[in-house]
This record gives sequence, structure tokens and C-alpha cells, in this order.
Amino acid sequence: MRFSNLVICLSLGLSVFACNKDGKKDQSLGDNGSSTQPQVYTDALDVNKPLLVVYGDSLSTGVLANTTLGQNPNNSLTLQLVDYVKQEEFNATGFQENLSNFDIAAATTKEAYGYRASFGAESSVTADQVGVVSLAKFGGKSVDLTHQLASWQELEKTKIQKKPEYIFVMMGGNDFCSDFSVEDIVKTFSEQTMAIHKDSPNAQIVIAPTPPIAQLAAIDFTYGPALSQITGEELTCHKFRKKLCKRIYDDPALVKERTDAINAGIKSAAEALKADGAKVVYVDAMNSWQLKPEELAVDCFHPSALGQQTIGNFVKASLATPL
Repeated sequence: MRFSNLVICLSLGLSVFACNKDGKKDQSLGDNGSSTQPQVYTDALDVNKPLLVVYGDSLSTGVLANTTLGQNPNNSLTLQLVDYVKQEEFNATGFQENLSNFDIAAATTKEAYGYRASFGAESSVTADQVGVVSLAKFGGKSVDLTHQLASWQELEKTKIQKKPEYIFVMMGGNDFCSDFSVEDIVKTFSEQTMAIHKDSPNAQIVIAPTPPIAQLAAIDFTYGPALSQITGEELTCHKFRKKLCKRIYDDPALVKERTDAINAGIKSAAEALKADGAKVVYVDAMNSWQLKPEELAVDCFHPSALGQQTIGNFVKASLATPL
């Protein structure tokens, strides 16, 4: 098997839709245009308890968060990659389930660093008493907020029949990697977060900027023979990222300019929500994140468990200083 095939397999984590497991799975939710988002992750839904709804991309599903940069994938994960790369055996739902780690992701974990624990503290309940609906999907961009909102509205009507007390939105990484202009990204993000607010006007909305994607180019690693025997050639972070997000290796000044412009637009959207009467928290601390190699997963792109903890702690700190 050549390296390029293995990269295709791992990059599915950025390009296909998040499958979710819950204690329960719901495969009835709607269509997002080009592809479907057939499932969402739900846990501890109770109309009498606080509810968190998460809008986002693969970072919020905890994809590969059980791995760390520099550690070779265990035999189980390696075998999954080999199996799924064979097109005739590919099953998107199974693949996504196997790579997601909702028990580790800051968005859905019950651990102390997670959003549920932070919001629970505000409501005087424990993390496991905060229900969660995660609409986050692999490859999610601002344009997908429309379809995530539609999925939430369908779920609200058919399953839970209550509005959320808390909403978390984190997009931007895949927007950065895309061919969308900054103007289009910001316009879409602003319009769709306003629509989310209008749908749940009493919810506290927490908005996070794009993680420090501009720092990735400076972090590299070369994997050893355990993987090269499978790929047929040397495997490095640089090779992974060239397949996943080639913009990372643009001129550093251009990378910074695009990232800063997207994040400025995200913050402006948060300020517009506040002006419209929303209770808004902007996770400004994310902009100070100095990435460590151990905060990255095996694909050199997604957060490891330590990275998820860092994100969760940024959110916790920001809750003390709403806009």
C-alpha cells in the first residue's frame, strides 16, 4: 500500500460527515445538499435538565484524539486504515464511528475539562446532567451551519422538544483550508450564527475562533518503520498535511493574513449577536494558544487528548469573561 492511499483514508476524517454515537444513534436527520448528515451525537437528553447544542467540525467529534503525534498507531487502528482504504470495503459510518472519540472531545466529554462540566457549574449540576446534542461533522465549514441548524430543528421537533440553554460554535479550520474567499466565509458565518441565535434566543452562545492552524507548518515528525512498512515510503507530517490542507505551507505572511481575517470575522459575528441581545462568550484565549507537538494527534492535524483538554480549558476560562 502506498502512502497516498493511507493519506486518502485518514483524510476522510476531514471530508466525510460525522457519524455519531450516543448512548443512542439517530439516522433520521436531514440532508445538507451535496451529502447527508445522517446521524448526530446525543447524550443524557432530559427536558428537565440543561441542554448544550454543539455546531462544529471534526475537532468537536474528537477524531483521533486517542492518538498522539510521535506514537505509531496501535495494531487495531492500523488494521482499520488498511481495511477502509479498500474502496469496496469502505463504510463511511463505521469509519467515522471508529475514529471519533466523543468521550474525549471537549465538546461532549463528561470530564472536568469539558464544556458540559463548565456549563453544569453555571447551572449547579454535574457534567453528566448536562444533555448534549453534537451536530459537528467531519470537514465542516461555515456553509454547513445551515444544515446543522436544520438537523437541530428536526431533532427538536421529533426527539427532545426543548430549546438549549447553551450553544457552542467552533468552525474555521476547514474554511481556512478551502477555496472560499474570506469575505464569503465571514458573511456565511455571520448570517448562520445569527440564524442559530434567532432559533434559540435565550441560549448562551459560546463562539470560538479558528485554532492556531498557522503554527502547524513548524511542527514536523517522521514516522518510523512500523508505518513505512505499510505505506511503502517514509511518512511525515509534511506529507500528511500537503494532502489534508496544502494552504498550511503557503507563504507564512499569507497564512497569517487569512487566519487573522477569518478570526476577525468570527469575532465580529459574536459582537453582532451581542448587539442583537444574545448572551455571548467569545473564546479569545484560543488566539493565544501556542501549540505543542503532544497536543496533536497521529495525523499531525487534529487535537490529541491533551489538545482537547487545552480547548476545554480555554472555554472554561472564557466563560468568566463574556463579551
